[in-house]
Amino acid sequence: MRKPLLVFAMAAVVLLGAMPLRAAGQAQVVEGLLFYSETCPHCRAVIDEFLPKMQEKYGDRVSIELVSVQDPLAYAILLELDGLYGVPEDQRGGVPELFIGSSVMIGRYSIEDSFEKVVDEYLAKGGVNMPSFAEMREKALAAQSTAQAPTQAASQESRAVVAAYFYKEGCQECERAQYDLRLLQERYPQFVLESYAAAEQAPMLEWLGERYGVPEAKRLASPAFFVGQDYLLGADVNLARMEALLQKYSASGSASSWQGWKAQESAAEGELIARYRSFGFFTLVAAGLIDGVNPCAFATLLFLVSYLAVTGQGRRQVLLAGGAFTFGVFITYMALGFGLYQLVSVLTRFSIVAKVLYGITAAVALVLAGLSLHDFVQARRGDTSAMALRLPTRLRRWINATIRERVRPGTTALAALAVGVVVSGVELVCTGQVYLPTIMFVASRPELRVSALGALTLYNLAFILPLVGVFAFAAYGTGSQKLHGLLGKHTSAIKLLTAAVLVGLAIWLIIQL
Repeated sequence: MRKPLLVFAMAAVVLLGAMPLRAAGQAQVVEGLLFYSETCPHCRAVIDEFLPKMQEKYGDRVSIELVSVQDPLAYAILLELDGLYGVPEDQRGGVPELFIGSSVMIGRYSIEDSFEKVVDEYLAKGGVNMPSFAEMREKALAAQSTAQAPTQAASQESRAVVAAYFYKEGCQECERAQYDLRLLQERYPQFVLESYAAAEQAPMLEWLGERYGVPEAKRLASPAFFVGQDYLLGADVNLARMEALLQKYSASGSASSWQGWKAQESAAEGELIARYRSFGFFTLVAAGLIDGVNPCAFATLLFLVSYLAVTGQGRRQVLLAGGAFTFGVFITYMALGFGLYQLVSVLTRFSIVAKVLYGITAAVALVLAGLSLHDFVQARRGDTSAMALRLPTRLRRWINATIRERVRPGTTALAALAVGVVVSGVELVCTGQVYLPTIMFVASRPELRVSALGALTLYNLAFILPLVGVFAFAAYGTGSQKLHGLLGKHTSAIKLLTAAVLVGLAIWLIIQL
């Protein structure tokens, strides 16, 4: 049974109602309470960067007390204050959160935008007092001790309620849910919690999702909470909903429904692989192939083939140069892709940043899709020079000059490898139109994140497959002019497929919002 803080709430109302503005003649001081978490980067930014600037501006006229919500009782007090201040349910418990007088500011940007205005208003009125956290804590402890005896008696009659909780590192919703869970463990001694990192226990989360009837698209979502026959996902993993479930099972108890899951681990992993193959596999291969047939990349390949033919290189030299060039492209794309993926993974640990990145990438993908449709129309008209997504003439000439200067008899393979590395990095401007949204796609799918290196490898193997084909055809008698004509004949189809893939990736990223 819940340990009520109603006595504390009533005391807090009295305290907050008794926050007089300072009388004339007294020092004008504005007092505030800032609730924060040690693991919250936005909290650290407010404490380490913003507040020192405000302290420098206002000096002793502002006094902000810092309260860490790592303490379950402090978090409980924060929730009670949120209720008293009328904070919307879905924002309660968010940090950093600053209380000054009758004003409340939630989040770094709200604090930074409103702090000076609120402080100036209260200074103009003579300042404002706030009850200290020590006062609030004392009132809360008194409220708890009043209800302690009946709560303990009730808990002795209750049976254990076991729940599983899945979280993602850096997820703000997950962090808030963890504070809620700590508080619930304080209120319900019979509550037994088992916590798992979603990325590390993806097969278990998949297995539970199937067992509980979670829709397939949401099975690997976090935060996730499973207890008895019920589950909660995302924003629903909050104090009110979890406490309602604990009260539901407090009398009868609830054992873990996942004790025997290890016996099904291989089956769950197989299910993940099946889903990966059914959607992720197809998307990655299709995106890689379409990106690999990009006219920008082919223009360089065809020039290299022509140059090798003009300089009298034989079949063996063409294959060797082609293999080295292709390998250079592969390792460069892998390195750039994995580096970008690591950056995206760090940034998307923060839910707000993730939504912004997904939104921006989706918008860029839709713009590129529109440009690809434009290029489709131009290719159908036979006017490829009017296409928007093409390598600039100046850059194309620089690439051709690099090939002429570097690829020499005797150093063909090594030079082709170096040219492949340099050119692929430069051509990322043109060929990256599908690659970058694909990386965001991988970052947005938990089952792909688990094997991100494998997903990027799969994409890039598909990407270089057309390059391998070009060099094979060239080595066995198909001239560069014929290959150029073949590419020109199908440019419109390639552009249309590119637009379709980009739209698909954009839709998926929008769904993640």
